[in-house]
Amino acid sequence: MDARRNDVAVQRAATLVAVLLAAPLAAAAQTAARPGAPTILPAPAVVVPGYIVTPTAEYHGAIAYNRATGASGYSYDYATPRDAGIAAINGCGEPTCVVAIAFKNACGILVDGPTGPVVAEGVNAREAEVKARGHCTDPQCQVIAWACTR
Repeated sequence: MDARRNDVAVQRAATLVAVLLAAPLAAAAQTAARPGAPTILPAPAVVVPGYIVTPTAEYHGAIAYNRATGASGYSYDYATPRDAGIAAINGCGEPTCVVAIAFKNACGILVDGPTGPVVAEGVNAREAEVKARGHCTDPQCQVIAWACTR
C-alpha cells in the first residue's frame, strides 16, 4: 500500500513540474513580439522541493555614438549584449559609431558636454541621468540618448 501512495505522489509531483515548466512557454508563444526585436521566452521555473524559484530573465541594451557627427543609436530588450550592440550601431546609421555603453536589466544614458561624453546606468532613466550629470556638471551637457530594458 505504501508503494502505491509513493507512486501517486511521484506522479502528482511530475505533473506539477510539467505544468510549471510549460505554462510560461505557452504564455510567451501567445504574446506578440515587438517588430524587429528577437523573441525572448521567459526563463522556466526551477523546482526545488518546497520552493519554486523563477530565474530573472536577462534583457540587454546598448547606446552607440559618433561624437564627431553627433549621430547616436540605441537598443533595448535583446537576448544578448552582442545583439544589443549591433542594433545600437545599426540605429546610429554611421560606420564610425561605437558602442558607448551596454547594460543588462537596467537603463543606460549617454550625456555629452565640453569635457566629453559620460555614460551611466541605473534602475530607471532618472537614476541613470542623475549619475551621468554628476560627472558632467557643465550647463552645456546634453542628454544624447537613453534606453531602458524591461
